[in-house]
Amino acid sequence: MMSLTLSFLKASRGLGKLSAVSGQRSAVSGQRSAVSGQRSVVSGQLSVTQIKKTVTCFIIKLIADN
Repeated sequence: MMSLTLSFLKASRGLGKLSAVSGQRSAVSGQRSAVSGQRSVVSGQLSVTQIKKTVTCFIIKLIADN
């Protein structure tokens, strides 16, 4: 009976380690999603810059035509 209790305690300790590892994995995946979010923000800024250049060129052409 005592050996059964000891084996149960060892097994439950192992389960605790597994849950700690899965917790760390979820934290890492959260960091990955934050990084991908930053990438999308950067690409959004690039498109705004391109739009500004296009609008500026359009205005210059309108002024030149008049």
